[in-house]
Amino acid sequence: MSKCDIKVKAIVPENIAIDAIDLTSIIANAIENADEAVRRVEEEKRSIRVTLVYDAGKLKLEVKKHLCN
Repeated sequence: MSKCDIKVKAIVPENIAIDAIDLTSIIANAIENADEAVRRVEEEKRSIRVTLVYDAGKLKLEVKKHLCN
């Protein structure tokens, strides 16, 4: 993984209807993809934002490449 600022916000109940290993794989893959994207910008501007929220029976994952100024 490249040198990068990563911020994570996760609001998820302890028991959800997805296997922990599957969820970990999905999140890891999304972060790896974001890491690939931020490698294309200057190191001091690299930042990734991860939001994981369980809302209305659905798990929502958002991973964004964020450029610092």
